[in-house]
Amino acid sequence: MTNTEPFEEYKPDELLMRAIGKFRRVVVIGSDLAGNDAFMCSLPNTGAAIYDFERARKALPDSGGAG
Repeated sequence: MTNTEPFEEYKPDELLMRAIGKFRRVVVIGSDLAGNDAFMCSLPNTGAAIYDFERARKALPDSGGAG
């Protein structure tokens, strides 16, 4: 089961604050303040990060976000 919230525009810090206490593990993908690609994962396991990313990628078209 995929649990997504409606897509809304948040500042990055606001979005991260909304996520506190809701996840067992996380993968964060974005760009840093200098505009560089940035990636963080709560597990030191590349396989788990890729698995989570691929599940999210598959669910995104059905999540209600503007395309």
